[in-house]
Amino acid sequence: MKVRFRKSPPGKPHVMSCRRADGTETYGPIPGHPGIPHDLIHLVVEDLLGLRRAFFGTVASGVPIPEAAGAWKTMPQEARAEAQRAELVVAWFQVPGARVETVPATADELAQIEGRLAELHAQWLALGPKDALELEWPTR
Repeated sequence: MKVRFRKSPPGKPHVMSCRRADGTETYGPIPGHPGIPHDLIHLVVEDLLGLRRAFFGTVASGVPIPEAAGAWKTMPQEARAEAQRAELVVAWFQVPGARVETVPATADELAQIEGRLAELHAQWLALGPKDALELEWPTR
C-alpha cells in the first residue's frame, strides 16, 4: 500500500492518503503534533514490528482512514492485541517524558524503530507546506 503524508501550513491538519493494492484510495486529516506525525510513527512501528492487523493493516483491508482508528474495538482478540501493542510502542516514542520501563518491544526493535524515525523526522522537517512523504507499507 502506498501511504502519503502531506504537510500542511501551521495551524491546519496534515493529510494522510493511502492507495491500496486493489487501487482503491482513502484519505483523512491527521493531527498536527509537533515533530513527526502520530500516524507516521504508527507506520514505522507496525512495519518494523510486523504488526499486520493494527491501524495500517486495517486500512489496507479496506476500512477508510477516518474509521480505522476505532475499528480495533470489533477486531478478533489477536488483532486487538496487535493494535494495543502498536499503540503502546507509538506512545513510547511520541511522549518520551512519559516512557515506562516496560514497553512491548525488545531493545533491538526499539533501536531499529528509533533509527528509522530519525531518518523520517529529518525528511519531514525539510518539507514545505503541501509537500509530502510517500512510503510503502509494509516494506517487508
